[in-house]
Amino acid sequence: MRERLQRAIEGKGAFHRFRDPVHREGLAEPWYAFCADRRLGRAREFLADNGIRVG
Repeated sequence: MRERLQRAIEGKGAFHRFRDPVHREGLAEPWYAFCADRRLGRAREFLADNGIRVG
């Protein structure tokens, strides 16, 4: 699975090729939870870098 996903993210059309096996293998829910967590972390980092403290 790891090798298939690594190949999928190379070149044009990578998002589509990655999304298909993630859904097919039943990994969509944990993948989207991971993405949301990463977005939140990047937003907090951005705010902290700009002197804005968040709880």
